[in-house]
Amino acid sequence: MAGDRARYDEALSRGHSYSWDQRWQEAIEQFKTAVAEFSQEPAPYAGLGMAYLELDELEQALENYKQAARHSRGDVIYLRQVAGVQERLSQEAAAGQTYMAIGEIQLRRGAVDEAAENWNRAVQLAPNLLGAHQRLARYYTEQGQVRPAIRAYLAVARLYQASGDAERALRTCRAALNLDPRNPDLLS
Repeated sequence: MAGDRARYDEALSRGHSYSWDQRWQEAIEQFKTAVAEFSQEPAPYAGLGMAYLELDELEQALENYKQAARHSRGDVIYLRQVAGVQERLSQEAAAGQTYMAIGEIQLRRGAVDEAAENWNRAVQLAPNLLGAHQRLARYYTEQGQVRPAIRAYLAVARLYQASGDAERALRTCRAALNLDPRNPDLLS
C-alpha cells in the first residue's frame, strides 16, 4: 500500500524543524508519522535515532539507526551511527562487527584507506575479529608497511592457534616471516 507522499514530506520536514529546535518529543511524533506513511525510507528512522539519542534512550536510538541502515541498504552514515550507539551501550563486539562492515563497504567503493581505519577500529573493540586482522595484514602488506603488517599477521596467527588450527597459524607466521626474516617479534 502506497503512502501519502505529501504527508510524509510534511512530517519529515516538521521532524527536522523540531529537531533543530531540540523539541525531541515533537520530533519523534513527526518522524513516526513519516514512518507510518513510508516505512521503507531511511530518513525518518535516522531522525528517530537522533531524537532518541539526544534523550539518552540508547536502545531506541540503536534500533532506529539499524532500521535506517537497513532501509538505506547499508549507507555508512547510518552504520557509523549504529556503531557509535553500540559503543555507548558497551556492545564492543557488535560495534567491532559494524566497523568491519563499514570497512567492507568502503573497500568495495575503492576507499581503501578509510576501510583500513574502520578495520583498525574494529580490532580495537573486538580483538578476536579474525577477518579484520586479515584485512589489515593484506592492506599493510600492499602498502609496504612491514611492521604493522607483521603485527596483523601475528594477531591472525594467534587467533588461528587459539581456535586449534596450528597449520594455518604456522602458514600465517611464515607469511609474516617472508616480509622481514630478521624481525625480532618473529624470531622470539
